[in-house]
Amino acid sequence: PAGAQEARALGRTLFREAKWLESAAAFSEAIEGCTTSHTLYTNRALCNQKLQLWSQVESDALAAIQCPKGGSSSVKAHYLLGKALLEQGKL
Repeated sequence: PAGAQEARALGRTLFREAKWLESAAAFSEAIEGCTTSHTLYTNRALCNQKLQLWSQVESDALAAIQCPKGGSSSVKAHYLLGKALLEQGKL
């Protein structure tokens, strides 16, 4: 959807500007418009990684992996999940 694409573009711009919290909010808006995109979840997880919000990174990585189109093969999602689990002492 158009709204999701605009929010994704804003999230990417904000990420490049190191505005992690604002970028995560933009990706959240994009996810509301398109819940099946593993890329949106991993992008938000990357923002939360920068903020060291490990439980949120874990949640987004798991959501990305469960997405029906390519999520289970997303190297980025699996990496972020492993990183979040290590940071939380779960591995």
